Amino acid sequence: MRSKPAIVGKWLLAGNSVSGDVYAIDRLRGKLGWHVTASNGIRSGIVVAKQGSAYTAYFADGATYVYAVDVRNGKILWSTKAGVVIWL
Repeated sequence: MRSKPAIVGKWLLAGNSVSGDVYAIDRLRGKLGWHVTASNGIRSGIVVAKQGSAYTAYFADGATYVYAVDVRNGKILWSTKAGVVIWL
C-alpha cells in the first residue's frame, strides 16, 4: 500500500499500488467490508466527498483512469480515462 488512505466514519479506505485493489476495512473491528479492482495499480490518494447523506471516494490508477466509488457498498459509480491537455 503506497497510496494515501482515507477514513470515512467506520471505514478505512486503502488502495494497493500493485494490484489496483481498493479495500474498505471496518476500522473498529478490522473486518473487510468491500473491495473493488481498478484496471491498474492505485497511484493516487483516496479523496472522499459528501453530497447529502452519500459519500463518494475518488482515486486514480497508473493507467490514468479516475474512479468514483460509493463508500457504502463499493459500487463503482463511474470511471473515465483522464485526458492529456496540450497547450499550443
